Amino acid sequence: MNLKYTQLLIILSVTMLSCQKDVVPETDFDVHTEKNTFKVGEEIQFTFSGNAENIVFWSGETGKQYVNRSRASEKGSPYLRFTSAATAGSQADGLSVLISKDFTGSVNAASIAAATWTNIAVANAELPATNLALGRTYTASGIRNAVNGPEKAFDRSMSTVWIGLAHANQWLQIAFGEPVTFNTVVMREVAIRATAYRIEYSNDGNTWNTAVAGNAVGTRNVIAFPAVTASFLRVFYVSGGNDVNLGELEIYNVPALEKKALLSTINTAGVAGMQTPTVVDLSDFANSETGEVYIAFKNTTTANAIKPRGWNINNVSVTNTLRDGTINTIIANVTAAGFKLVDVKNANFKWSLAPNLTNPVLLSIGAGEAGEAENEDWAVTGPIALNKVQVADAGAPVTSITTLSPPTFYKYAFNTPGTYTVTFHAFNQSIKEKKEVVKELQITVTP
Repeated sequence: MNLKYTQLLIILSVTMLSCQKDVVPETDFDVHTEKNTFKVGEEIQFTFSGNAENIVFWSGETGKQYVNRSRASEKGSPYLRFTSAATAGSQADGLSVLISKDFTGSVNAASIAAATWTNIAVANAELPATNLALGRTYTASGIRNAVNGPEKAFDRSMSTVWIGLAHANQWLQIAFGEPVTFNTVVMREVAIRATAYRIEYSNDGNTWNTAVAGNAVGTRNVIAFPAVTASFLRVFYVSGGNDVNLGELEIYNVPALEKKALLSTINTAGVAGMQTPTVVDLSDFANSETGEVYIAFKNTTTANAIKPRGWNINNVSVTNTLRDGTINTIIANVTAAGFKLVDVKNANFKWSLAPNLTNPVLLSIGAGEAGEAENEDWAVTGPIALNKVQVADAGAPVTSITTLSPPTFYKYAFNTPGTYTVTFHAFNQSIKEKKEVVKELQITVTP
C-alpha cells in the first residue's frame, strides 16, 4: 500500500477512536525492572502495568532526554569556524572579523556604521619559546622507510621528514606522558600534498575529539583553536594527493589567542598566505536569551605604495555545544550564513559569493595593485541565534492508540557506561483532553 495512504489511514483511525471517547479515563500506568544495575549491552526489560494507550520511551542518553523534549534554546558553547586564505600582496591587517549584538539587520553603510562591532581577528601569532611537542613519544600509522620515522617531524629540521605510507587514513601522534594544555599547532609540509586533515586530541589514545579540521597544510601554517587539555595529540589525514608528510609539527599554548580568530598564515611579504582554518569560542556574545548576533567580514585597504591583499573565506559554520554534549549546527555553510554584501568605498573591488548567489561556497574579494584607491567592503551574515537548539530531544514510541496488541514490556540495551534517567511518558487522550503520567527510573550501566 502507498505510504501516504497508510499514514492517512492511521491518522483517520486515531481521530475516529479519539472522537468516540466522551470521557478520557485517568491514565493508570507503572513500570519496573528486576534490578537497577546492568552491564553494557545487557538487555533490560521494562515491564508495564495499567491502562495507558500511548507510551513513549526516553532512554536518558544524549538526544533522548525527556527533560529536554521542548528545549529551544540553551546557553552552551557556541563556536565559529571558517578557513581564510590571503592572496598575494604586502599590506597587513586588511581583514577584520566582527561581531555585533546591536546591529539592526538593515544592511547598508549607515546602519553598519551605527552598530557596535567587536573585532575578534588576529593577523599574526606571537609564539612562546616552549614547543610542547619536543621530548615526547612519537608514533605513526606507518612510514615509507626507516629514515622517514615519526620522530623526524620533531627534530627542528626541515631537511628531515616523516612520510606516511599512503595519501589517506594516515596519522602522526604525540603521547605527552601527562595532561598538557594547548591551543595552537604549527604544521610544515615538505611536499604539498594534504587535501583534508584533522587535529585531534585524546586522554587515553583511543577515543579522539577534533580540535580543528582543515584542507591544505602548506609550507608553514599556524592554526589556533580553543584550548584543550589532553595526554595525546595527532594529525589525522583524511585525504591527500600522494603520501602525506610533515617536516615539522609544533605545539604551543598561546593564551592571547583564546576567543580570537587567527587568520591566514602569511610567511612572506608579497606571497599568498596559507589556507588556515580557525575555531573561535563566541560564548562572550551569547549573554541574551537567544544570543542573537551578526557576524561580518570587513576588508579595508589603504591607498599607498604597498600592494593590498585580497581574501578567500570558506568552510563557514556556527555550532552550539550544549551541556549534555549535543552539538547543534546553527549555520552549516556559506549559503546558510545568508551573507549580504555592502560596498562602502571603491566599487572596483567588492566581496562576491562564488560560484553564485544562490548556493555559494566561497566568500571572496580581490585587490588591485599598489596605489589603488582606498577600499572598504563588508559581508554581513543574517541574524545568528548562538543559543539556538536546532532539534529538541526525542523519545521512541512504544505503543499508541492504534496498536492492535499493546505490549506489556519494552526491551532496551545501553552501549555506554553511565547513570541514566529513563523516562516513560504514558497518556490517554481525545481531541479535547489528555491525561498523562510520567514515570522515571534510575538505571546504572557498568562496563
